[in-house]
Amino acid sequence: MQRTPPSSPFALKGLARAVQILALLGAFGLIQYAVQLAWAPELMIQYVLHEVMPELPYRTPDKLTLAVLWLSLSLPLVSGLLLLWHVWRLFGHYAAGRVFDLASVRHLQWLGWGLLALAAARPLSHTLAVLALSWQNPPGQRQLLVGISSDHYALLMLGLVLVAMARIMRESVRVAQENAEFV
Repeated sequence: MQRTPPSSPFALKGLARAVQILALLGAFGLIQYAVQLAWAPELMIQYVLHEVMPELPYRTPDKLTLAVLWLSLSLPLVSGLLLLWHVWRLFGHYAAGRVFDLASVRHLQWLGWGLLALAAARPLSHTLAVLALSWQNPPGQRQLLVGISSDHYALLMLGLVLVAMARIMRESVRVAQENAEFV
């Protein structure tokens, strides 16, 4: 017999809906940013020169270079969209009162894995962007940048914490189901 979950308290339901709205706005922002970068290649170059490597010598990029640059800068955007999708789904379960079910646990775990992917995608994106902008330079002027920051470390730690919490919650759900069968 299927039990229906108890109704979610208003505070949790309201908070969950607010998080879903923010996730939706974030997704629209990431999509808008990706489209803006594709339509205005000079923004990609300015981003790399301002945020990644200010002293980067480069030549005027051709279409292939711009495409590789856009793909490299899109890596964190794709990770971000996947993260926001799982935030949307997770908090949809929470709003429906399904806090401790396997679907919620799965989305929490994917949220952790997504943060780990983002922790890898951001430095990889910067490395590929610098390579793309400098690969047409003559030998000796090509650049390679590999950088890890405290932001990447924080994403890594938070992702691992969420994966661990999801595993603990999965075990809790299993024990709760086992206990419910005895009653």
